[in-house]
Amino acid sequence: MTHNRDYNFLFVPPSVRDHIQGVLNAAVVLVMYADYECFQSANMYRLIKAAQQQLRVSFRENDLCFIFRHFPQVQIHPHAQRAAEAAEAAATQSQFWQMHEMLDRFKFIPL
Repeated sequence: MTHNRDYNFLFVPPSVRDHIQGVLNAAVVLVMYADYECFQSANMYRLIKAAQQQLRVSFRENDLCFIFRHFPQVQIHPHAQRAAEAAEAAATQSQFWQMHEMLDRFKFIPL
């Protein structure tokens, strides 16, 4: 099976251009590629949030960095691209994580 899509962008090192919780020089850096319309992505994000809460007990504040990157799968999720664009629009107003949480909660509402 061949894919026309170039996945080299998946190997881009984390940078300040990413959506980051924590600091880039943390001991642990987790990069998540996700689709706002994908239930598996939503479940994984919730697991990551729970892990962050638990790890805060044993890690120092800047030992863990979480990075979110968009990976809309438009061929199976027709609203994923628009959701990612909405999150990016919110990011221009320093509201990315607030929009991210809202999009995660309201998965059934098409944009």
